[in-house]
Amino acid sequence: AASLVDEADPFTHNQAMMDIGATICTPTAPKCLLCPLSEHCKGKDAPLAYPARKARKKTPIRQRIIIAFEWDEKFYVAPRTTRFLGGLYGFPEYEEAEHVEFQGENYAVSNMTRWGSIEQTYSHFRLQAELYHMRLDDVQHQEGWFSLEGLTALPLSRADQKVAALFYSHST
Repeated sequence: AASLVDEADPFTHNQAMMDIGATICTPTAPKCLLCPLSEHCKGKDAPLAYPARKARKKTPIRQRIIIAFEWDEKFYVAPRTTRFLGGLYGFPEYEEAEHVEFQGENYAVSNMTRWGSIEQTYSHFRLQAELYHMRLDDVQHQEGWFSLEGLTALPLSRADQKVAALFYSHST
C-alpha cells in the first residue's frame, strides 16, 4: 500500500479506495471485472475469508414524561447534574409514573394537560417522551423560572429545544 500512496497527496488515494468500495467492490454485488485492482485482489478468490458484517444492536428506547411547570408565565428548567448532557439546562423529566414530585410536592399526571410528544435519537438510545403542562399558583423556590423567550438564551439539548418549541406553540 505504501508504494501506491503519494506521500504529498494521500487524500487522493484514500478517496479512490473509498470510491471503489462504494461503487465497485460492494459486499453484495462486487463488480470484479470492472475493478482496477482485480489483478492484486485476494478477496475475489476467497470471499469467505473475510469476516461478515456484525449485526447491529437494536437501539434501546427510553420512555419518559417531560413536564412544563408554569408559574407566573415562566417555565422551570434547571442545569443537568448528570454526566450525560451535563451543563445543559432541561425541563423536569421523569420515568413514566402516575405521580411526580416537584419542589417537594406530589402532582398527579392525570391532572396535567398533555401537550404532545417528542422523539430524539442519541448515539446509544432513543428518547420517546410525552409532554405535559402544569400551571402552578405558588412555588417554594423562585430560582430556575424562565420566560419562553428567556429559554432561548440558555444552553438546551436538542430534545429540550423541541420541548420548548412545542410549549411555545401551545402558549401563544
